[in-house]
Amino acid sequence: MPPGALFEAEQRKVHTPAEIQNLLWLMDWLMPLPEPLKIPFRNDLQRRQPDKTMPHITLFQELGRQEGSLAQARESVIEAMEIRFGEVSADLRERINALDNLRTLKAQLRRAITVPSLDQF
Repeated sequence: MPPGALFEAEQRKVHTPAEIQNLLWLMDWLMPLPEPLKIPFRNDLQRRQPDKTMPHITLFQELGRQEGSLAQARESVIEAMEIRFGEVSADLRERINALDNLRTLKAQLRRAITVPSLDQF
């Protein structure tokens, strides 16, 4: 998009589909929805714009999102442990980084927040 294109679009108060798509991508990148909210949001959006079809999300895009969510969850577990107990060993970091299930990582985050000591984690 040329530098002045967004300003020009704002002046004419009409946004092209490409401009709207770029804005949606930016919003999704800045504020990703938690998994339980994705489907209700998409359904609500489709209800509000019944004549518009939602762009297809490729398998690679979805896998990238899942990887991003997993990476963020892993970082959260490690950060919680660092805040509570100080330095986290490389071995424990490796074990956390090997987890590949969001539900497991969420459980580990709760555990990291509530466990009395690092040894009991």
